[in-house]
Amino acid sequence: MSDKQKLIKNVSFSNIVNVTLVPERIEYKDGNLKNILWWKDEDISKFRKECALEIKTVLSFSLKEYEKNLKCLNLEVNDKNLILLVQDKIYQLEPLIKL
Repeated sequence: MSDKQKLIKNVSFSNIVNVTLVPERIEYKDGNLKNILWWKDEDISKFRKECALEIKTVLSFSLKEYEKNLKCLNLEVNDKNLILLVQDKIYQLEPLIKL
């Protein structure tokens, strides 16, 4: 841009406002929405059991491979680290960087 050309800047504001009302917890309860919007305790328990079974299954097929991977990452080979590594593999989470 040469000195002869001028940069024109423009700012404008809209008169339109968007409002989002966030319900209070009591409003969800009064509307009987709790069971529709959130998981039940039994569901969470079931999910945990299914997750544990998946992890045990994957580990049973390739325990030595996961132990080797932990050693390559300079991490201690223990149950916690094995489980975290398998979770990453099963659920395709971000790579295991920190534990």
